[in-house]
Amino acid sequence: MEGNAVYGLLSGRRILRNNHADSEGDIGILVQVARPEAWPEIEFEVLRVVAAGFNYRIDCIPWFVCGFNRNDIVSVVNRNGKLFLDHLVSKSGHSTFRIRLDPNKVRDASTGDVDTEFIEFTENLAKFGCTFEIADSSLQSIDVPPHASVDARAVVTDILVVYAEAGWYEWEEGTFPIRQ
Repeated sequence: MEGNAVYGLLSGRRILRNNHADSEGDIGILVQVARPEAWPEIEFEVLRVVAAGFNYRIDCIPWFVCGFNRNDIVSVVNRNGKLFLDHLVSKSGHSTFRIRLDPNKVRDASTGDVDTEFIEFTENLAKFGCTFEIADSSLQSIDVPPHASVDARAVVTDILVVYAEAGWYEWEEGTFPIRQ
C-alpha cells in the first residue's frame, strides 16, 4: 500500500516518481500534470508501467495526473532516452480518487497513532476491492477496480463525501477537478 515518492528535476521542472518507478526492472513514463493550479509544486509525474505489446500498461495509481487509471493502456514517445506519455490507447475501467488528508484529523493528537475512525474508513473502501497508494503523509490515491459494481462506486463516493464533510480531507476524482 505504501508508495515511494521521490522528487527530482527534469530541465528545471519538478517531477514526482510514482510508486517505485525507479526500482530495478520497472519502467517509468513522464506525464505532465495538466492542472498546475491544483498541484503547483509538481509539473511531471513518473508513472510505473509495464510493456503491453507495442504500448504500455499503467501499473500504479496516479497521484497527480488526471484522466489515467491503473491498467490503462498508453503509448509513449522516446525523447532523448526518456519515455513521455503520447496518448491513451484504451481505458481499463478502473477509477481513481485522490485525497489530501488533514494530518490533525487522521492521527490521534495524544498518541500519534492513526485514528481508529480513519482505519474504519480505509476498511470500508477495501470491502469494495479498493486499493491505496500513499505519496506522503497527506496524499493518497485510491483505485476502484472495474469489477466493483456501479452501486459500489456510488457507495465509495458517498464514503468520500461523508469524511470530507467531517473535515478529514479534500478529495477529487481522477478525471475531475478538486471538490471544495
